[in-house]
Amino acid sequence: MYLIELYNDFEIWYKYAKVTKSNRAKLEENNLRVDWLGRVYTVVNIPDDLQNYPNIEMWVMQQLGPFNNILIELGIADYSFPEVSKIEEQGVNAYLVVMYPELNYIDPWRIILEIAKWAGIVLAIKVGYKFCINYNVFSTVSNFIKSYV
Repeated sequence: MYLIELYNDFEIWYKYAKVTKSNRAKLEENNLRVDWLGRVYTVVNIPDDLQNYPNIEMWVMQQLGPFNNILIELGIADYSFPEVSKIEEQGVNAYLVVMYPELNYIDPWRIILEIAKWAGIVLAIKVGYKFCINYNVFSTVSNFIKSYV
């Protein structure tokens, strides 16, 4: 069920953020920073001789080895999902690496659709109940059952 999965994702994010924020000093000693959401990020500079390397993002991922050791030590390496993006500034040859837990169910549109779905279900139940009360459906069904029991 979506609501249970959504709750589990929020719980994972909360625990991840709690660990990263409480160990902010240790992470900053190792050139990792923590933002207000608890995501861990760093910048990996590209040497000049590797500027034309065909698979530079894989090289950037290989440079994350020392950072992974710190995440393993904190117990959040299994939950950390790295997102690599090039820093688009003139004269800067670097990549931003943001690590956060991989969450599949936190999606604003999906949450809105779930709220709408459950509101529709509640509305349908209310309308059905009012219909049954106004047209004596419950007493008719009850009398029908009594006649055969």
